[in-house]
Amino acid sequence: GIEARIQEMLTAAGCETVEQFAAQQVAPGATADALRNYMTLDTFYGVYLDYLQKQYNMTDEEAIQYYTENEEILNQNKISKENGDVVDIRHVLIQLDDSETDEMGQVVYTDEQWEECRVKAQEIYDSWLAGEATEDTFAQLAKDNSKDGNAAQGGIYTDVTKGAMVETFDAWIFDESRVAGDSGLVKTPFGYHIMYFVNRKAKWIDDTRKYAISEQINKIIEEAMAAYPL
Repeated sequence: GIEARIQEMLTAAGCETVEQFAAQQVAPGATADALRNYMTLDTFYGVYLDYLQKQYNMTDEEAIQYYTENEEILNQNKISKENGDVVDIRHVLIQLDDSETDEMGQVVYTDEQWEECRVKAQEIYDSWLAGEATEDTFAQLAKDNSKDGNAAQGGIYTDVTKGAMVETFDAWIFDESRVAGDSGLVKTPFGYHIMYFVNRKAKWIDDTRKYAISEQINKIIEEAMAAYPL
């Protein structure tokens, strides 16, 4: 996919050739071959980094043990048991095709359009409820109907922190009574959302896991840099 990415970069920068792009956007003296080599290495790096993160994954129990053993340094990095919860949720965003956006990029509907949007969302929601109504079928519902950018991923948002979403969306997912499998409709300035609550996790456990994995990967990077000095 590198050649396609390069063409996108050329178009965005208004350059006609790779050589022109390399000289103008990278550095004087940069060549097309050097740019391709860099992008190839960078792609391999990204794939390997993703591989490492999966290799060094931790269970909740392992993360709790790591926190117990490293609480002081974690607290210094603003990771503590006072950090609240994060949630995983799925949603399907329903918008009308003829909606407009204001200067802030928010969807603008008339009252009639809002009602039409609600009815459409309710019909799609009811069709899901009438079936198996599982997380897997909800993910497919999002792929088939959602107008959000994460539709292809089944409408999933992971590790959402309180206050990260718009008010009504945030209030629904952080309702203290919310349990796995809960669903419903929520209205936001962007349209109607069909909601599916996946789970709730203690933020400090997830933050500890990310910190521990990062430490493992940084160690590998440091060892590689020492072995292959520039």
